[in-house]
Amino acid sequence: MHNKITINENSVITSKEESEILDSLFKCGKEIPCKARDWTTGKEIDAYTDGTIEERADKIIEVLAGTPYNNKQEFGKDFSKWVYLGWEIQDIVNFRIAVADAPSIVAEKKNERKSLWERLSTVFNKEDKNKATEQEKNDISPISQQPTDEIKKRGRPSKPFDSIIVKDKEITKKKLHSLIDGKKDKQAILYIKAAIQIGIIQKPTHTQFINEFGYIASKQNFNSCLSKNTYSDDELKGATQALKNK
Repeated sequence: MHNKITINENSVITSKEESEILDSLFKCGKEIPCKARDWTTGKEIDAYTDGTIEERADKIIEVLAGTPYNNKQEFGKDFSKWVYLGWEIQDIVNFRIAVADAPSIVAEKKNERKSLWERLSTVFNKEDKNKATEQEKNDISPISQQPTDEIKKRGRPSKPFDSIIVKDKEITKKKLHSLIDGKKDKQAILYIKAAIQIGIIQKPTHTQFINEFGYIASKQNFNSCLSKNTYSDDELKGATQALKNK
């Protein structure tokens, strides 16, 4: 977590820590100082904006994929509620708030907070797992060696990218490299999807893709971009035209 803030189901954190955790969770790109409203207090605070609109959107999708949340607002609302309930419970237990039947009220709020954490933990546990996986990759070898290591772990060789090129292998590879090299994630995978649509290649595996173009997209993003309606008709039309013109 940002500034080494770690939380679990029973953590009670400050509004500042809440903001730092949210900033860290969705952080991407280069930091640019700016002003923003604190999610909890509504006060103006020092903050930063990072990445392009597209990069920020991709980061939100990446963080929330496979969780109960459809957007950042839903997640933020649950997280703020979980934080606020922690304060309430602490105040009642420490007699800063006088309520009738305090044990029952505390139990009720703890149950509500636990239910919220069950949803929130799908995001936080996923982030911790991703960080651990990334650290393992770094410990094993540099990025340039990752594709080879992945093949070894599976215990079976992967056919080269050339094997899924339908015709004119060298010309097709040259076209794809001229359009993909220097790009990453969604921007790079666009040309793979366009190439599949116009029939010059078959669908590659993630391993074939990264062996040819480098580790420029995660397996999750690669498969998502190829299988879902990630791109507009205009984007695909532009990519196919670029491939035909090369």
